[in-house]
Amino acid sequence: MFRNGELDMVFTLPLEMYDDVMGSLENANDERVDFRPQVKPSLSVHYYSFNHEAEPFDDVRVRRDFNLAIDRASMITHTLQGEGTPGEYGIVPPVFPNYPYGMLKGNGFDPEKARALLADAGYPDGEGFPKVTLQTTSGGQNYELVAQVVQEMLKENLNIDVEMKVLTMTEQGEKEESGNSVFWRSAWLADYPDPENFLCLFIGEDTEENSSSYLNTVNYHSDLYDSLYTTAIRQLDEKERFMTFAEMDQLIINDAVVMPLYYEEFTRLIPRYVKGFHQNSMEYRDYSEVWMNHAIEIPEAKAKRE
Repeated sequence: MFRNGELDMVFTLPLEMYDDVMGSLENANDERVDFRPQVKPSLSVHYYSFNHEAEPFDDVRVRRDFNLAIDRASMITHTLQGEGTPGEYGIVPPVFPNYPYGMLKGNGFDPEKARALLADAGYPDGEGFPKVTLQTTSGGQNYELVAQVVQEMLKENLNIDVEMKVLTMTEQGEKEESGNSVFWRSAWLADYPDPENFLCLFIGEDTEENSSSYLNTVNYHSDLYDSLYTTAIRQLDEKERFMTFAEMDQLIINDAVVMPLYYEEFTRLIPRYVKGFHQNSMEYRDYSEVWMNHAIEIPEAKAKRE
């Protein structure tokens, strides 16, 4: 429909069509092509959550094992066709220009270290590791494909068999909030453009016992983390505030609170006649500035539209 001139925008592309439609950015921006791509790093992060109160993820060594066993760069290149950034930082997407990402030391891909930690946790070569089920959700955003890749990497690098269960978003949400999920797919898209909106997800007091609509579904508790959060939200100087937030981010890495997988990119295609349709990292759309200039359509596109 987009190619036939029936649509004025396409948001996101199926992986199997990405290369065919996009080609390269250079070709897509060629004047002979009747559309142009808009690609923007998003204020969102996709990650897997662990229930810190359930075995085996009540052991930080196991959570770190899982983090170290995943080759995120390979996942981006081969599974997601280059769409996104490997989740090798903390929970805050690498979008904020003044955030000190350089001071963070993430859990990179290190299967040898992962196997050593696994043995130290009492599961040499995966022996005796309890049954674990990864809960993911259905839909057209490659969640199942990513889950299969993670499943394969955990088997290859840790000799751990992980089952996969596909749920609807509603089913997953109910299990997560009731504390009945142990290992599950999560994601967060910012409500507002500030690192605090990601770091507030793991405040210790925001758990089921204290809130009917809580965010900290992994049941992470750290007095230091909570103290840093209280300090950060009172700091007026952005540099100091971001430095404190980065300390919190490092704690998330050190404690392997979750398993960051990738930071998403927003991709959309618009015809050349669409003007003033600016993109941002939250995909907030301001149509008041958008206008159409069909006079600039290339002949082929104009003929299709007519």
